[in-house]
Amino acid sequence: MKLAIVTVIMGMLYLLILGLTGQEVWLNTLISTALDFIQAPILITVMNVVKWLASFECLLIFMLLATFYLYRKKKEQSLTYFLCFVIAGGLAMIFLKEYYVVGHPELSKFLPVAGLGYLNIDVLFGTFLYGMIYVLMDQGNSLERVIKKVCLVLIIAVGIANFYLKVSYFSDILLGYLLGLFLCWIFAKVIKRNVTKLSLENDSTKDKTVI
Repeated sequence: MKLAIVTVIMGMLYLLILGLTGQEVWLNTLISTALDFIQAPILITVMNVVKWLASFECLLIFMLLATFYLYRKKKEQSLTYFLCFVIAGGLAMIFLKEYYVVGHPELSKFLPVAGLGYLNIDVLFGTFLYGMIYVLMDQGNSLERVIKKVCLVLIIAVGIANFYLKVSYFSDILLGYLLGLFLCWIFAKVIKRNVTKLSLENDSTKDKTVI
């Protein structure tokens, strides 16, 4: 939660500065210059691996493994919400990446003049999916704690990898990251409400049994 709050505040401040200056060239130049001093083959390889972890294929594999795990743990209700969000996220990703961006390049003229581009879909979907798995693994045993920590690292690393490899504008990565966190927050609210509802129903059933 603290990570989400800090990220949102940073994002709002950055977008405010971007809107006031009307450009981000100075920021990209400064960042690119700094990155040129810390280029290293091993680090670039690591970043490429992390970026691959945000690919749709890797996320699909991770999703199937998580689905199987949740099924074995008999969390059918949470699993239903999880699959619905993943399917919706996948369709949105295909629409934005293949239809909207690739299929209609003429729409780029409607983008803000300030330098904002399209959302970085890899960062958005990576943050979103790993965040959902993080939420669902909130049970407390050792395996689930490990999965949660791995997902938290990936949520942070996916954006850093895309940024370090200069695959997109800083604003594109930031917007994708913020939207991914926002969708994760919605998902967490839905799951929490569902768990509370099931808990109340179970308590009601127990009371009737006692009577």
